Amino acid sequence: MVITGVRRVLLIGVACLVAAGCSAPVVAGRWEATDNPNAGLEVRADGTFQGEIGPSGGPRVRLNGTWVASGADVTFTPAATPQAPAPVPLVGKVDGDTMTLTASVPGAGSLTLTLKRRST
Repeated sequence: MVITGVRRVLLIGVACLVAAGCSAPVVAGRWEATDNPNAGLEVRADGTFQGEIGPSGGPRVRLNGTWVASGADVTFTPAATPQAPAPVPLVGKVDGDTMTLTASVPGAGSLTLTLKRRST
């Protein structure tokens, strides 16, 4: 039996969907910082987000902006503000109910943020 081009593409697509690694994780939802239950992000399906990040007991930074995902990779781009005219993007991965983001802050090094999906 000869498999034509269209059939081959369909068979590969079905095989990929059956394999566990082919489905993209769901990014939209409410995410809580693991080191501060009062900080986190609300990620909307329309490609926007808002929230606060910062350590427990320390200062928090309010953020809003846009996000995009490609597979498990995700990039959050905060909107510019007078206080941060050139905001740094947060780049990372989603693995189930855990999202790990990193930002390279000029003069301050790298910041890593781990968030867990909120159940409510």
